[in-house]
Amino acid sequence: MNENREQVIKVLGRFRYLCNQLWSNPDILIRDIGDMPSYGDMIYPCDVVELRGILKDLSIKDRESIPFFSIKFAEKYLKRFSVFLVVSNKNLCYDCKDCTGLRIYPIKSMDIGDSLKRVIINDPISPEAKKAIFEMVSEIGQNVECSVSNSIPGISSINPKLSANNIHNEKK
Repeated sequence: MNENREQVIKVLGRFRYLCNQLWSNPDILIRDIGDMPSYGDMIYPCDVVELRGILKDLSIKDRESIPFFSIKFAEKYLKRFSVFLVVSNKNLCYDCKDCTGLRIYPIKSMDIGDSLKRVIINDPISPEAKKAIFEMVSEIGQNVECSVSNSIPGISSINPKLSANNIHNEKK
């Protein structure tokens, strides 16, 4: 991890919710990147506005490189982003720098049409935003699951009474 330290810090610095922690103690983030490996699926965090563009083109665009995080790292540090895109590594045919809990793809555009598995909405978010996200996901016409991640331990969005799907279906 030491040989990739500068590149990892540069990538992490692009995420606004990580900046304070990077300034105060980057060693903790670097350690957690190394201690939280990915086991197949990776997370790309984004906001609702960015999500619209990604789903429209089924591609992620970035100015330098495209990072994906392990699920554990994203759950711990990136839940303040409105949306997580869950992408399967199996279908990504790009070279990357693998830093255990972070994969950095040195490209500016990546097609994720065959790799996007799920869109996770991170609570708290307004009911209107949830409805808009569900509609955006259904419009892409692919078999992509959309669900809500609840941050209350022991409560899962799988329960239909707690799921945003229930909110979405009631308003139709």
